Amino acid sequence: MRPLSGVHPFTDREPPAHAKPDGVAYDCPNCRDSGWLVQDDGGNGTAYQCPCANPAENPKLLRGRMRLCGMETGEIDAAFEPWDSEFSPKPSWAHRWLVWAMAGCDPEERPEGLEGGQINPRLLTLLGEPGRGKTKTAGVLLRLYIGYGGTGGMWARVPEAFDRVQQERFDRTSEYEQRLKDAKLLVLDELGKEHRANRDLIASTVYEWICYRERRRTITLFTGNILKLGELGDAALESRLASGIYQLMTGEDYRDR
Repeated sequence: MRPLSGVHPFTDREPPAHAKPDGVAYDCPNCRDSGWLVQDDGGNGTAYQCPCANPAENPKLLRGRMRLCGMETGEIDAAFEPWDSEFSPKPSWAHRWLVWAMAGCDPEERPEGLEGGQINPRLLTLLGEPGRGKTKTAGVLLRLYIGYGGTGGMWARVPEAFDRVQQERFDRTSEYEQRLKDAKLLVLDELGKEHRANRDLIASTVYEWICYRERRRTITLFTGNILKLGELGDAALESRLASGIYQLMTGEDYRDR
């Protein structure tokens, strides 16, 4: 493809050497945003993936995929902000759990620092008061999951997910709920912050999701503004959550600094 010539109508400058037909530069001049390159191996031409198609090396692509998972801009930004080592060190155990879960949770390679998980090691619940970094940690884990090449990630807040599922059930549809149940990695934020009047119904609904996902051996991550599982007030749900990994995140409220 020959470089375009002429003056770009919006910039009054020559278009870049690697430009689209409208004169706008490609994000990647090597593959011209196709995601693939061709290596000449004796005339056969072997296609291989361009580095720009790897989310770990392309922050713009990574952010876009996080947004497609359901994350808001502020949540995405927080997932990219480094931890303040003097205040709240990066939870290395969380990273170790994710790698272990993606690799199949081999009991002989169980990482240190994980509590529980004898029955469902692919389930992680982050507990703690507001401002202790639960949502931030969950966002970092989803970012790492996508960066490692993971697909089928989904992010939702429990109160909003419940409302949407209830509306679907009223309309006799199930597209959104099925996505929640089938996601390869599902993050459900703010468990325990739901509507008080619907607490029992929400607990039974979340319980259904956990049982379904446990059978499919998919990865699930909860965050909850509680200090122990017993505060949820539903024995069945608490038992399921206790069968997974659970961690209490303590310290000061980092948002007050």
